[in-house]
Amino acid sequence: MNTIAIEGINGAGKTPAIQLTLESLASEGLNADTYAPYHLVREKIVEDDLYPLWADRPDQAVQLLHQTIDEIEADARARQLDVLVFDRHWMTAFVQALQHPPITRWWGDRFVPTVLLTSPISHLMRLSERGYQEHWLQAEALRQYVGDYDTVHQAHPQHFIGKFSVASSTQNLQPIADHITKLITQERI
Repeated sequence: MNTIAIEGINGAGKTPAIQLTLESLASEGLNADTYAPYHLVREKIVEDDLYPLWADRPDQAVQLLHQTIDEIEADARARQLDVLVFDRHWMTAFVQALQHPPITRWWGDRFVPTVLLTSPISHLMRLSERGYQEHWLQAEALRQYVGDYDTVHQAHPQHFIGKFSVASSTQNLQPIADHITKLITQERI
């Protein structure tokens, strides 16, 4: 089973890029599906979201994510998927590690080939302008995350199979899906 992750800041186009990738892989006869471990882990915590754990108990956050990823991979194998696409994986944890460095040690070597989607801050600002209240969707946090994702990308280039900039919500994301599908069908990952 091929396993990849599509990573990026909120609003960078991960969800539509993942959907196009699944469609492209299916057109090649591959059984593919996506899982979002950072969403699934919410079922295992009392907090509304995983993010408070990063500050208070980052070791527990990593442990819960590892457990969730193990469960996802077992389910994907049981379903006999050809391709497992993660909606976020190691990179999101490593962004948190910029504030809590032990996270990288706790994470270990659990990496998957990753595509990073970036966006100019002007595109991302539409999230805070829509009135979302979550702190990670506010202008200051969005600016910080843009820099953090770039820092992690530069520090770990060996784990990336592509980086794409999504500048608008009307941008054609099919080239991203085509890139991933080509790498998988040519057995380059």
